[in-house]
Amino acid sequence: MNRNECSHGNTNNCQECSLVKMVAYLQTDDKIVWYSYFKEDKKYGRLEMISGQMGSRLQKKHGEAVKKIMFFDNKTAGKPMIGES
Repeated sequence: MNRNECSHGNTNNCQECSLVKMVAYLQTDDKIVWYSYFKEDKKYGRLEMISGQMGSRLQKKHGEAVKKIMFFDNKTAGKPMIGES
């Protein structure tokens, strides 16, 4: 997806246009929601590869504070889960 392809005017990621949605729970029970970057959607294409990159970024940023991570197919109706750790 090119930066200009998001119909919502977003340039990096979008809650509607990104391929993967990640929901993470920290030890403090805070919830984090991230959407995949367009450049990674285009580079990797496969949902498993994209979610792996997102999980790596999350671990680098929050480390041991992460209790649970769930990944969802953001483009399929019903947003089915594609992985969890």
